[in-house]
Amino acid sequence: MPIIFFKSWLTDRPVSTMNILLSITLLVSSTSFFLLCLLSGDSSQLGLMILLVMIISITVSSLRAIYFALLEEIDIPLAATGTAVGFASVIGFAPDVFMPLLMGYFLDNYQDGVGYRYFFATIAIICIVGALSSWLIMKRIPKLHRKVRSLANVS
Repeated sequence: MPIIFFKSWLTDRPVSTMNILLSITLLVSSTSFFLLCLLSGDSSQLGLMILLVMIISITVSSLRAIYFALLEEIDIPLAATGTAVGFASVIGFAPDVFMPLLMGYFLDNYQDGVGYRYFFATIAIICIVGALSSWLIMKRIPKLHRKVRSLANVS
């Protein structure tokens, strides 16, 4: 629980800190999901499985703390904030709609734990895509700031 408060505190920090935090959190999540894919499910690995699930739970909870703080970081105008939050919510909460269906498909069509491995691998890939997206936003922010400054100087 203290980690979630720490990450919430970090959301008030400078621009690059928050985006780096997002990328690291997504990479930690994807690594944990990939490790879950590699485990055989043996009872001797139960402690490691519990640890990985705890890491995933902490990272997912901390992502919620920085979810909307990114809007300020990428300078979304106040008038467009509602639209941006709606768009981000559709993307951010879409997995609640399709992930149970995807897991059901994997578990119905692949036996002996293979379905779980495919499911965890899919989530890991989604986390990597999120980390790459965060990195692209981080690279684009200075360009956006320069463009806004140049437009402000022209007016």
